[in-house]
Amino acid sequence: MLFTCIITWDAVLQEKEARHTMTWFAVLVMMASAMYSAFLAIAAGAPPMLATIALGMFSNLYMSTAHYSSRPAPILFGAGFLSLQNWWKIGFVFSLIVIPIFFFIGRA
Repeated sequence: MLFTCIITWDAVLQEKEARHTMTWFAVLVMMASAMYSAFLAIAAGAPPMLATIALGMFSNLYMSTAHYSSRPAPILFGAGFLSLQNWWKIGFVFSLIVIPIFFFIGRA
């Protein structure tokens, strides 16, 4: 957009929250890409399908546990929809519900 002169550099500098969101998104994508292969390498002794399914299930759980753990989370937290304390309470309650489902119903 800068190259086509749709917006100016001054307009970019004024949008601090957009830059913060893009920075968090880039960091999250980098961490997910780096850690996924590391966890699979560590779990080389486990059956590959089991390791893949477990990582997939728990990556969804992690998205609700912290205000920086998924792509839309920094946007929702930054906009003030939830306080940090409420976010962590809801994430904890959600984990108490989801983890037993994964371990007991999901294994069946």
